[in-house]
Amino acid sequence: MMKLNMKISNKIQMVSLLTRGDLGNSTRIWRKKEDLYSSGFTGLVAIRYLRPGNHFQEGIYTSEIPARIGQLKILGLSENLMYFHEWTPPESLVLLCHLVRSERYCDITYTENKNIRIDARDESGISAVSTIKSICGNENYEKLVEINSKYPDSVIEFSYHNKAVANNSDMIIWEVRNY
Repeated sequence: MMKLNMKISNKIQMVSLLTRGDLGNSTRIWRKKEDLYSSGFTGLVAIRYLRPGNHFQEGIYTSEIPARIGQLKILGLSENLMYFHEWTPPESLVLLCHLVRSERYCDITYTENKNIRIDARDESGISAVSTIKSICGNENYEKLVEINSKYPDSVIEFSYHNKAVANNSDMIIWEVRNY
């Protein structure tokens, strides 16, 4: 059996794969605001940017999108590089995690807060696997293993929620990246 060693070279490629469902479960994603409007979606959304960096806004009503895009344009960001995704309610978040393959099998950085930079913890090897399985369950762990086998050198950013939040699933893949 041939082993895949695929790489995701940029955020544009990653969003395309995520939108097609090739990276596991994701929230709904719209590449243009017109696509979002025509979808009839009425929930809250986030605006993300296709270049690395922390240019995003969350928990936005669709009626607020033009004003928020205007604010981002003032910062020099191009609307052509913005995309939109369904926003998940922060009160449902149980775990936010970054997983990467390592010489100890895998390393994780995780938190139960909304921001991975706050109160983050690190674990490696069997301890990391045990944490993921105990919080997210075996089925979700196996989904992560499948993604990691296709993209072994990538960071997998995911969240686990206390209820189904997107596509009838409690786990969401936010990014799989090498960039």
